[in-house]
Amino acid sequence: MKTKRFLSILLSTSLVMGLGTPGLVLAEENATLDVIFYTNSLTKDVGEIEYINNMAEEANVTLEIEQISSGWDEIKSTLLASGDIPDLIIGKDAIVSSDVAQFKGLFADMSGMIDEYAPNIRKAFDEHPELEYLATSEDGAIYGIPKYQRFWPKTYIRQMINKEWLDNLGLEVPETFDELYNVLVAFKEQDANGNGDPNDEIPMDFAAGVASHSVYQMPWILCLLCGYGLPVTAITDDGWYLDDGEVKNIYMSDEYYDLLQFLSKCWNEGLINPEIFTQDYATYAATSRNGVVGYTLGWDITDRMGSGEVAEQYEVIGTILPSEEYADKAVWETSYYTLNYAYPTAVMSAACENKEAAMRFLNLFYDDTYGIQVLFGSMGECIQDDGDGTYTVLPPGDETMDPGTWKWTNALADMGCMYISDDIELELPSDMQTIASLDEVYTEELERVGDDMWPGAFLKYDDAANSELSFYMTDLQNLFETSFADWLTGGGVDEEGWNAYKENAMNAGYEEARTIVQTAVDDYFTYMGK
Repeated sequence: MKTKRFLSILLSTSLVMGLGTPGLVLAEENATLDVIFYTNSLTKDVGEIEYINNMAEEANVTLEIEQISSGWDEIKSTLLASGDIPDLIIGKDAIVSSDVAQFKGLFADMSGMIDEYAPNIRKAFDEHPELEYLATSEDGAIYGIPKYQRFWPKTYIRQMINKEWLDNLGLEVPETFDELYNVLVAFKEQDANGNGDPNDEIPMDFAAGVASHSVYQMPWILCLLCGYGLPVTAITDDGWYLDDGEVKNIYMSDEYYDLLQFLSKCWNEGLINPEIFTQDYATYAATSRNGVVGYTLGWDITDRMGSGEVAEQYEVIGTILPSEEYADKAVWETSYYTLNYAYPTAVMSAACENKEAAMRFLNLFYDDTYGIQVLFGSMGECIQDDGDGTYTVLPPGDETMDPGTWKWTNALADMGCMYISDDIELELPSDMQTIASLDEVYTEELERVGDDMWPGAFLKYDDAANSELSFYMTDLQNLFETSFADWLTGGGVDEEGWNAYKENAMNAGYEEARTIVQTAVDDYFTYMGK
């Protein structure tokens, strides 16, 4: 556990009166708040982050901080069970919706305080009603503050291929499954890297779900379903997607059945890394950085290949089609909502003795200039005020760090509570600009998704529905995961086996689960007037 404490400078009332957000009346006396910050392990002592100190000064509070970056699940369990939590807990995934539901009495209802003490939060809710929907519980209370970080891209997963290998073999970038298959065979058989050894290339590698991250995500290769027109969302353990507003599941689709035939064919030909089901994510990343992989998927080229010479061999490629007839239907993976929204990212103790002060402090996370600092770091050190109402994220002050590492070191970053207004103009760091340029190959496909972008970040269930859905999904996820592995490595699935699989899913409660999710989707769309 990484724990650090500091006491912010105690300010006299005369120094703080007149500071702050217009229209916000500050407390006349300084208040002390106990705060847990749940941070990335790279993040430096929160007490040394300038914008945190500035926010404490502006809100006229003294912060007593505990910073935790590892072992949080065990710590949280003990903390919640004790019934004694600090005034504030700040950090994405520190407290989750199920914690709020189970220990509701521990958390303060902030709904009545937002209009009175938090004009920034109120303004954000008015500008983005989905934030208020996300934050409001079934009983009408607001037990946590969500985040909106705006700048993250629409897609989480990108396809990339070794262009140098293609050039070595006189091949073009594949645009259909047949072309991809032929390219992979050539990578395997024709010494694509030109080192004289035709057996050291891995034609295809991908993260196969369970082994890819600390939480299950779908096998990334299933992004190939986008070629059929299915708007897949990679950051999900359920496989749900929307088809003109109707909830469906990729694992029950005819397109999935068809794709499995192609993938099993690739497996049988030795075109897929045989370690996909056993390698952890660190091994997955290291393999690509050795320059032995032809086609793969991931966040971006440097994340998969590093920033050296190996990365220069690769390029991001567009959606691959089952056949040319799907050219006008193809979409691409969309995770924008999951990447940019989260709830809750800050909660307040019901026993907090200084709720007004705590609310004023939380309000500053939604201030225009503090919001961008929460994500990228302090003004001056990490962000430049251009003096004309615009801002620029500066290059790392430490030349040994990449922009992402510098951000995580000097800011709460993605784990912070924040609101970044759509009106603020900010020049992004080089890594985010690179992501934007890579995604240009998916522009048309992403636009095609439209209102069928999966709204999973906003879906809410009452206790009964949540319990029922969890019950069904335990068996369904097990069926989906094991069947994928069995079929991929076992020669695919015939029609009889596919029908039996779907019947098993129905018996496990698929339609009941789908109906629960559809209700949650409809409730969200109704609220948003869609």
